[in-house]
Amino acid sequence: MKTARRVMWLALTLVVAGFPLVATPASDRGIGGTGAPASGPSISDRGIGGTGIVGVITGFGSVFVNGLEVAYTPTTPMTVDGVSDPDAALRLGQLATIVASEDNGLHAVSIDLRHEVSGPVTSVSPTGDTLVVAGQTVTIDGATAGPRTVRPGDWVAVSGLREPDGVIAASRIDPRMPGTVLVRGTATSAQTPDLGGWRIGDLSVQPPNGAGLAPGANITVRGTMVNGGLSDTTVDADVLSSDPAAFFGGHVRRLVIESYVSAAGGHVRFGRGWLAAPGRGVVVPAGAHRAIVQLERGAHGDFVATHLRGAGRPVAPRRGDRHGALEPPHAAARPFGPARDEARPWRDRRPEFGRAGFMPRRDRRPR
Repeated sequence: MKTARRVMWLALTLVVAGFPLVATPASDRGIGGTGAPASGPSISDRGIGGTGIVGVITGFGSVFVNGLEVAYTPTTPMTVDGVSDPDAALRLGQLATIVASEDNGLHAVSIDLRHEVSGPVTSVSPTGDTLVVAGQTVTIDGATAGPRTVRPGDWVAVSGLREPDGVIAASRIDPRMPGTVLVRGTATSAQTPDLGGWRIGDLSVQPPNGAGLAPGANITVRGTMVNGGLSDTTVDADVLSSDPAAFFGGHVRRLVIESYVSAAGGHVRFGRGWLAAPGRGVVVPAGAHRAIVQLERGAHGDFVATHLRGAGRPVAPRRGDRHGALEPPHAAARPFGPARDEARPWRDRRPEFGRAGFMPRRDRRPR
């Protein structure tokens, strides 16, 4: 066990920009060679055993995401939108993508802070609850962290999740300096297809020369705002949105993902893209709902949804509550989805969905 821990922490020091030093297949290196590698992080080469987490940060102690308590250290590799940032810091409301090991609790191997859009504010509704940022509609409410006053002309970075209609429900807004614009979303053909342009939301995007793209693809675009459109762009496939299992790779045995989910042909659909088979007893209400879904790798290597719980807006854990707090919608007393192993002693349970949410196994011996 001690040797395994030393190997894990040595691996942490070898990770650059949140990704391990492994070869990336050419097929995973963006769209038409126009951007950085689009593949996701991996936990190790020692077999299946890690957890991939995507969700809003709701508290600290360690860091709480999706009701999971994940330990991290000052040496944990941290990136912002896939790029190393020495000034990166964890804050409430940020959307985090975490690869964690499972060794007497969850320990972050890498953390990436993800923005859905980062650029100039072009309009604000009279009530102040709707913004347009780089052509993307963004809604805010009392639970949105960050500055409460945003004006046209400000530059902001928006953390949050896209609703099924493409609107971004902001969990955090941070001011930023003008510069490169980042937009994630579903690409559609521009109104003038003869010019070869695309659109994400209401933003026109001029693709790089030679870049091909199928309409409906999930992409991440970076570029410069020129006359209300995005030029001088680089484009990457947004693998996390289209296929989280592929993003985290084959060494992760469990995924815990916050998303807008719906039922589709006996499967659980995440956003507009990825489908996962549900486990027995998992019930997905009609329509699309913001929820936290736990998935486990099945016998054939595919992921099966084993637990599903309604997700409230970010809530900091109560003092003394080391497992975080999640508010089910409609003041439901229990999550929807099974709660396994409730009859087993607490110390014998694996990290999984319990009465108070997804909880890591904890050693309850007196200290």
